[in-house]
Amino acid sequence: MPVQEDAAEDGDNPGASGKLKEPDDPNGWEAHYEVFAVEGDRGVATGTSHYYATTYRPERIYYNCFLMRFDAEGTCAEFTEYFMAVPD
Repeated sequence: MPVQEDAAEDGDNPGASGKLKEPDDPNGWEAHYEVFAVEGDRGVATGTSHYYATTYRPERIYYNCFLMRFDAEGTCAEFTEYFMAVPD
């Protein structure tokens, strides 16, 4: 899915900006997402993110729901993430 490279830098989403500057260890997690629904220029995907335990943090698992809107070129123009942590 194409994304706007500078989207996190334009001030619209300060949380995303920090995430891009300090990404998670690529070997410290795994994720699985599937398309849930598509209608017109909107889509919904659901899945899970699993972060492995480290010396400093316990294992964490999240249920995720992504709401997306795409522009005429197929670039994601809006993105909203909802997540819920699996209780310990």
